[in-house]
Amino acid sequence: MKKTVLVAALLLATGAANAAPITALTITGGTFAMAGAGGSITPTTFADMTVGAYDGSAPSMPGSESDYAPTSIGTFGFGAFGAVAIYTAETDGVNSGFAAPSGDITGSDMTLDLSSWTAYWNGTSFNQGNSAVTIDSFDATTGDFAASWTSPVVGGAFNGQDGSWTITGNAAAATSAVPVPAAVWLFGSGLVGLAGVARRRKAA
Repeated sequence: MKKTVLVAALLLATGAANAAPITALTITGGTFAMAGAGGSITPTTFADMTVGAYDGSAPSMPGSESDYAPTSIGTFGFGAFGAVAIYTAETDGVNSGFAAPSGDITGSDMTLDLSSWTAYWNGTSFNQGNSAVTIDSFDATTGDFAASWTSPVVGGAFNGQDGSWTITGNAAAATSAVPVPAAVWLFGSGLVGLAGVARRRKAA
């Protein structure tokens, strides 16, 4: 019984050592599609996103993609509907309580919360975030990733439509995955061995 508990503790220690929060997140591209239209995302001023805080803001008025670049994570042309800007915020002016971007890297796995992902189009902002973004691919060596999600529009001209997003980017963790030192495993093996010796002596 004691041996089983010790092994379980060592396995838990291994998992804890390999997990690290994302501290740097860069958007390199992506796509958006809704209502039969869409476009490719062009990274702009805030493409190097801040983890744990919000980036950019809604433009002061409708304009072109180049007009939106100074305030945006990215921009794209929404078919014949005009330009769209992307930023992150706790509120889109109607809905509120969106968490700042965050995520974790555990070995070869990555999680990403983009609850606050917000789009600005034709004078209106609408949240398009998702707290459980699907990580389609992740390279633990380079930090490169591809992700996707869908989110419904609440209110405005596209109320009820689902926005479909893909993004590519790069993520870095606070620390690299650190394996449990060999000394820990040797210490654990030694304890298991001593427990066995003690058990045999007691039986004798």
